[in-house]
Amino acid sequence: MWRGIKTITDYKRSDQLVSHDSSLPDTLNTFYARFDTPGSRESVHLPRLEELHQPLVLQLHQVSSSMKRINIRKAEGPDKVSGRTLKLCADQLAGVFLDIFNLSLQLATVPVSLKTSIIVPVS
Repeated sequence: MWRGIKTITDYKRSDQLVSHDSSLPDTLNTFYARFDTPGSRESVHLPRLEELHQPLVLQLHQVSSSMKRINIRKAEGPDKVSGRTLKLCADQLAGVFLDIFNLSLQLATVPVSLKTSIIVPVS
């Protein structure tokens, strides 16, 4: 059976040795653990745009049309606001979100609340 699987998948054994670098596990642990550190929830500072370029500015119709395309079957976020509410009230809420998004783009920072999510395992 294994010979057949190797033939089908064209598997060829590699003679390359695995690295025995003892610092690799620590390096990988540090990389993945950075998501659990308290400092990772701070605002992310985006690089400043050069003086020659105009900063990106969103328009009200762009935010409103994006909100109207929200999938109402998706779970609500940490703010407990359902997708149905955001979609149905898109015209009323678009101005508020427009101010938040444009301020974020102008300051070149991402607010902590926009980076927060709650993951609930489903059994």
